[in-house]
Amino acid sequence: MLDFAGKGAKPLRVPVWLVVPILEIAWWLRLSPLYPWVYATAYKDSFVAIDKAKDILKWKPKYSNSEALIRSYKWYLEHKDEIEESGTTHRVKWKQGILGIAKAMLKLTR
Repeated sequence: MLDFAGKGAKPLRVPVWLVVPILEIAWWLRLSPLYPWVYATAYKDSFVAIDKAKDILKWKPKYSNSEALIRSYKWYLEHKDEIEESGTTHRVKWKQGILGIAKAMLKLTR
């Protein structure tokens, strides 16, 4: 996905032991947009099994994971100007809080 976007972005590895407590404090201070279940599980491996859908419904996915991500990104590029600044749906930008501060600090260090 990052290669497709062509932005030169790379995943940033951060130690869980450092980040999770900071995010817990930020949540408590209402500075983080992330719910505790997000930062408590985001670093753990997980998957969604589709075996039952394949077996029972004889369904098969139309796109691979990477194809689905790229299609979603293309949709975003085509519709990003339609996204409002505030609201309640996932098609809306959210306040980044402490994450915005962290992003700004990372940009200064590059």
